[in-house]
Amino acid sequence: MNGRHGPEITALYHGQNAEVDPHDFMTRVDAAIQQVHNTPKAPGVVRTWMPGEQEYVMREHNRALGIPLSEETLNDLMKTAKAVGVNLSPCGSDLDG
Repeated sequence: MNGRHGPEITALYHGQNAEVDPHDFMTRVDAAIQQVHNTPKAPGVVRTWMPGEQEYVMREHNRALGIPLSEETLNDLMKTAKAVGVNLSPCGSDLDG
């Protein structure tokens, strides 16, 4: 298994006959996913998503670039940090104001 399939696929696999080869099963799952991805799309639709795919893509994006925070949330975190004595200067001068 290549790690990009989540618990939904694991549950499917465990629900199958114990005689099913894991590699063959994942090959069939990947083929089914490609079939969904390749279905014709309505005008304006760029991609057909499988359950859990959007979350996977967002998780990987956030791991690479960080979790985006609104200015309000960032300000609240900074106020709380200062209130409990956290030194913000290692974070950069733009956060220490």
